Amino acid sequence: MKNVGFTFLMLLLCQSVFSQSKKEQIENLIFQKDSLYRVLEKERQLNNNQVKQLEAKNSNQKDSLTRELKNLGIKLQEISILKDQARGRIDSLKFELKKVTSSYINKEAEITQLQQELNLSLSEISALKNQLIQKTDRIGALTEELQNLSRNTQKINFPENNFDALLLRFGNKQKNVAGYNNWLSKIVTNDLNGDPTYVTANCLAYIGDVMDNYWGYDGSIDEKTLKEKWENQYDLKYSNFGHLFENGNCGWMTKKLAKIEYLSELNDGDWFKLTINGGCGMNDNSSTLIRIIKVVKEGNTFYIDNFLSLSES
Repeated sequence: MKNVGFTFLMLLLCQSVFSQSKKEQIENLIFQKDSLYRVLEKERQLNNNQVKQLEAKNSNQKDSLTRELKNLGIKLQEISILKDQARGRIDSLKFELKKVTSSYINKEAEITQLQQELNLSLSEISALKNQLIQKTDRIGALTEELQNLSRNTQKINFPENNFDALLLRFGNKQKNVAGYNNWLSKIVTNDLNGDPTYVTANCLAYIGDVMDNYWGYDGSIDEKTLKEKWENQYDLKYSNFGHLFENGNCGWMTKKLAKIEYLSELNDGDWFKLTINGGCGMNDNSSTLIRIIKVVKEGNTFYIDNFLSLSES
């Protein structure tokens, strides 16, 4: 009878120990489940932030490209063809970006579903992170391609026979032009009217024809011939001048370069706006001339390559 009682007591103790061990296992599993959920939640938030940053970056790049393309308003066939090609390429890139964005959304949905099922392993999370990195690299490559496309459009040489259209292309004025300014001051003071040492050969021929037409000497080039010869290269709307840096036929006694304004770099040259005061008498500054000059640099030598007269008053 004592043996039966002892055996019964031992069974009760074993059952109690087994029940307590089972409870601890359940508590451990619940703790592991909560820990895994918190890890997954952090990963989801991190992925969401990365997606938003990439979308913002893509939006800024697309806005920048759109502004750049709106400036291409020159009415030439080769520019039009380039714009069409650029639009086609941009549409293709936008389509690719949409696919990348859609892929991000799909990945986020997959992560959410896996989180709900609590079946994600750390290796699967790592694989998804690698995919996101690959998508980020793809976006970087597309962004660089867009930037290259924008730089290529800026290298186009635009026709110089329409100064009003050229004004739309003038932009960056951040350049050290001290050497140019010194040279311009020198040639305005000397005013050698066609000295080939500071005018390119083609521009020198143009200036000569314009001055001959202006003065109308016997045998000078007529208006029709001047237009046929030069209208495709220079803007004849601003070709009303008889001297480079004076007006009238008195020979200025007073001359002052009042202002030099740097406009921009375009078509392998630098463009300047000169304001010149002077007159026929001593201390006479009654006349004001406005000249637009394109300067090219060959080695250490400057040359005038385009010349326009905006004012002869």
